Amino acid sequence: PELAAITEMNLLICQKHEPRILLPILNNMIDQAKVETMNEEKSSTLSWTDAAVTRTFDTVTMVVERMSTKDARIYHKDIHNVCLKACSKTIKSWSDGRDSIVECLVTVMLKLSERRMKPMFLNIVNWSIENKRHLFLYSLVISLSDKLKSIFTPFYEYVLTHVTNDMTRFLVYQQNTNGTDDDSSSDEGDGRNGEQGGRSGKR
Repeated sequence: PELAAITEMNLLICQKHEPRILLPILNNMIDQAKVETMNEEKSSTLSWTDAAVTRTFDTVTMVVERMSTKDARIYHKDIHNVCLKACSKTIKSWSDGRDSIVECLVTVMLKLSERRMKPMFLNIVNWSIENKRHLFLYSLVISLSDKLKSIFTPFYEYVLTHVTNDMTRFLVYQQNTNGTDDDSSSDEGDGRNGEQGGRSGKR
């Protein structure tokens, strides 16, 4: 019942309010979200919970799905900024919340021309590398590639170097780990701990 009520409320929000009203509210919500460090043994966690991130960006995706191509051109930069800001508030290990952010970005990018999508994609690449959010970037690449097929092929040029570097680092890490029985070091968020991206199911 609770989930059904939340879904119904989200649908009403999408139907009754324009993006120009919803996006500033969402932006303010993200600004107020805090990351709380529990202790050294545990990962950082959000006071803005993973479930809340998921529900919020599932709602934003519903808003984007209802947008016309014209509205997508008008609001895509605002949505792009909100998504990256929200991603910066998530922990680096994978979460459903961050998957919902990726889905929102993909939904708006599919409504754009290549001329508008390319700068947006390049900005996300640069942001992801600078902020060590490689899993976020690779999940976006996989999703866009799946949706756009051969149209996306030229975009691989902008991520192949990063993929190669990460694979090389992973190989070195694996070799070092296999050679040291008591080595328990890990790098949260780069896939080395065996966690995989991708949402467990469709909305």
